[in-house]
Amino acid sequence: MSAAERLADRRERLITAAYSLFAHPGFHSTTIERLCATARISNRAFYECFSSREDLMRAVYDRCIEETLASVGEAIEKAPPTLDDRIVAGIAEYVRFVTADTRRARVMHLEVRRAGNVLSGARQQAVAAFTKIIESSARAARLPLTSTCWRSG
Repeated sequence: MSAAERLADRRERLITAAYSLFAHPGFHSTTIERLCATARISNRAFYECFSSREDLMRAVYDRCIEETLASVGEAIEKAPPTLDDRIVAGIAEYVRFVTADTRRARVMHLEVRRAGNVLSGARQQAVAAFTKIIESSARAARLPLTSTCWRSG
């Protein structure tokens, strides 16, 4: 393997280890030493891939969001072409996909908050990305962004 391939492999192993460890026992309970032991790399190699645990958490969180967005987007595209149907399909798929793996749910909704303000921008970007999917769906259906499914009563 080339140096770049070895670095990519170590990075991927750290992300995989962090995905499980950040979910359980949790972000604050997971040390760099434990991450490295689980990923079977040296502590020095950690810093070749990431600058901090928060940086690694950002990579794990970003991947969770990316996968969730892809799944939600696909569900919306397969839904009937009404705004109500697309919104319901998107929300249902979000809930299904995030809860299908408890690690994903914990990383996206609990541990990312525990990682601190460093990741608040990442959470805001995720909300903006989900908003963009809904807006794109509405434009594709050529429907206004008002819907009867959001009205109470």
